[in-house]
Amino acid sequence: MASQKITGTLWYYLLQNPLIKDNEEYMAKVSATDVYDVNRITAEMQKYNSTATIADIKAVLEILFTVVSNKVADGCSVRLPIVNIRPSISGRFSSPVDSFDSNRHAVNVKVTSGEMLNQAISKVQVARYDSVERSPVLKQF
Repeated sequence: MASQKITGTLWYYLLQNPLIKDNEEYMAKVSATDVYDVNRITAEMQKYNSTATIADIKAVLEILFTVVSNKVADGCSVRLPIVNIRPSISGRFSSPVDSFDSNRHAVNVKVTSGEMLNQAISKVQVARYDSVERSPVLKQF
């Protein structure tokens, strides 16, 4: 693995797929290069518009989060450039007239990537590194 990760590169390693028995099949595990929360995103957004304060941006984001949450809870689908969100129901129904039962069914949220995010991720560079074996390390004996 490189000592410093290159910006704009999606780093991954391979590990054996535990869902495939008696097969030498591997799956990719992506290593996040960093984590951005609302505060860090807000700071990045301010760089694009110097007239908007951090408080202004946070207020607009809070409104966005509230409106999107409320609309999805109202049964609406929400389509944004980076994400598509819609409510869903999981579980098995015993007949065409069976009713929702919270003991057998659950209300969920389905999230898929939006067009802008799909375009951005299609341009990312991908690089594999050797995984570090996960095992206990004896520090003292």
